[in-house]
Amino acid sequence: MNDDTPNAVTVDLLMLSARLADDLGEDWTLDDAEIDAGLPETAGEMWLLLGEVERIKRAITTVGKALTQEFGRLLPEGQATRFGGEVYKVAEKMREDMEPGLLDFIGDDWRAVISVSARNIRKTGLDAIAEQRGMDKWTVRDTFLPRTPTGELEVTHQPVHKAPKYQQHLEPGESVKLWTRKPKGETDGRNKPTPNQPD
Repeated sequence: MNDDTPNAVTVDLLMLSARLADDLGEDWTLDDAEIDAGLPETAGEMWLLLGEVERIKRAITTVGKALTQEFGRLLPEGQATRFGGEVYKVAEKMREDMEPGLLDFIGDDWRAVISVSARNIRKTGLDAIAEQRGMDKWTVRDTFLPRTPTGELEVTHQPVHKAPKYQQHLEPGESVKLWTRKPKGETDGRNKPTPNQPD
């Protein structure tokens, strides 16, 4: 393909990467790659070549992110879907914001919540403070660390053998509705939350 449109460039880039991956295999070494023939002989020329490698890597990363978003849009919402040896799920990507009143709420217990970097809130510490004060930890989290949509999708996956048992029976391409936890207080008689089984 010689078309200069973005889609054409994307396809060419993917095809080139796929051919290279096929040639090298999964367990290749630098010697196996046989890339020594015709390489630049000066540091300046090699620097230019490495710059091209970095440019291609950035392009591959950009393409990968875009394709992941499209893949997420094609996955059934609220379900787990198996492809190959992996189980995939998609959800709207959320961003946690920090409300101004959080530090006032933490007060003198800040050491249990703020990490050494002083930029990240340790949620387990925040949960512990909520419990000490007789408050629901999820209410405290929602109040001081509200989650807002980012406009992107988040695709997660895990090996079939590590997926929940009800997802391990899936055939490739098959989906199953995700189980959800019942409201707090509803149990199956053993003081454990009972999942709502898929239809």
